Amino acid sequence: MIQIGAKIRTSTGKVYNRRIKKRKEIPAILHIKKNKNRLIRIQRKDILKLEKNVNPRNFFVLQIKFSKENLEERNVRIQEVQRHPYTGEIIHIDFFEV
Repeated sequence: MIQIGAKIRTSTGKVYNRRIKKRKEIPAILHIKKNKNRLIRIQRKDILKLEKNVNPRNFFVLQIKFSKENLEERNVRIQEVQRHPYTGEIIHIDFFEV
């Protein structure tokens, strides 16, 4: 089973997302069945590893880090990947809890 690490995003918007992308992270959202959705960010290298090794229909473990001590694991699958129309670069990812 593949595990990917994620961190909580504190803000939204164009300026904040540009800062995330400069740090080589990708903004994402985790859709949770009964709870509030979580805004997260993931390292670009982890997403590239995920693209090579996981079928989009399969699920994997997403580790969400809230603070140094607080870590939460969720079984998720990729719901949607948004790409830049010209470069094909990943802009945003939606995950869905299984």
